[in-house]
Amino acid sequence: ESLENNQWTAPKRLNINVNITGFNAIQPFVTADGKQLYFASNKPGSLGGYDLWMSELDSQGNPLPSVNLGNLINTPQDEQAPYYNPQQKKLIYSSKGFTGLGGFDFMESVGEPGKWTKPTNLGYPMNSAKDDLYYATDPDEPGLAYISSDRQSECCLELFTVKNSMPKNKIFLVSGSVLDCDQQKLLADAKVSLVDSVSKKTVKQVFTDAAGKYQFEVKDKNSYQLTVEKEGYFTKKVQLLSFKKNADTLKNPAICLKPFVVGKAIVLKNIFFDYKKADIRADSKIELNVLVTIMKDNPDIKIELSAHTDAIGGEDYNQKLSQARAQSCVNYLIQSGISNEKITAKGYGETRPVAPNILSNGKDNPEGRQLNRRTEFMVL
Repeated sequence: ESLENNQWTAPKRLNINVNITGFNAIQPFVTADGKQLYFASNKPGSLGGYDLWMSELDSQGNPLPSVNLGNLINTPQDEQAPYYNPQQKKLIYSSKGFTGLGGFDFMESVGEPGKWTKPTNLGYPMNSAKDDLYYATDPDEPGLAYISSDRQSECCLELFTVKNSMPKNKIFLVSGSVLDCDQQKLLADAKVSLVDSVSKKTVKQVFTDAAGKYQFEVKDKNSYQLTVEKEGYFTKKVQLLSFKKNADTLKNPAICLKPFVVGKAIVLKNIFFDYKKADIRADSKIELNVLVTIMKDNPDIKIELSAHTDAIGGEDYNQKLSQARAQSCVNYLIQSGISNEKITAKGYGETRPVAPNILSNGKDNPEGRQLNRRTEFMVL
């Protein structure tokens, strides 16, 4: 549609240089001089998902054959919401295909179709850990821009104003998410502390949002650790990845917390002993090292480490064997730096089965006996 005599004409479908049946053309942007139309489309010729395209406009405003902005601007993922200033030759758009804070991030390139510079991420506060799209400048106030983002919403894009001028002290972002190790669900209200790796001082603390995400603003690229805490879970300490060269954002892999209940046993998987032996096998140390890390990250807890057998053999023999196996595990933890005052070894023999050793028809139950031969720990 167009504006004639202060009234809008009826909408008219653009020609096949933009619209192709079976494909989408969205988010049109006409330059201020009225000579070019930029848009996003998944039509043939795209690199993947939605790409940015440009059509020159004739004197009647009709699009001429469109050109893809190329593989420097477009990626195999989605590019959307183009903005182009022909005087400054500045292209600002949103992309999921470059390293950034998360979701759609604003990217900037300078040039013109066929002669673009490598896109750069506009960083914070333009970008957030969520989706950021639809950049537009204010015609009356230089340096002021409008964007749409769901950074403060659980469902929808909202309108924000952003100052284009960079702060005197550049801000870097550290972000990530926290989830439950067992259920793989995101955890809200987990306390995340940012700790300087050198001074060991806590720099900042935040709580994860409803989507299990956290974000810190920092003024430098120091080496940092995270301490993540939540009631009913073991505290976990994690060394952060390093900032990449020229990057102003650092997105970390998801951190999972292991849940526990005081007095409830947790099975240690993959703890192996040779037949009738109590010596720890080398392949068992991987799992025990996980417990070592838990104990070091949670220095205030005390645990009972227990071993169990099936019903093959005499009760007295199984009791002594399980006690010896539990003690072997405790000895390994002590050798790994855990105080002996924090750990108790307990052998239960065959007295606490979790499955039948013998089926109801009197036959042997190998699967059940395997479940009963186990090593556990519980917080006291």
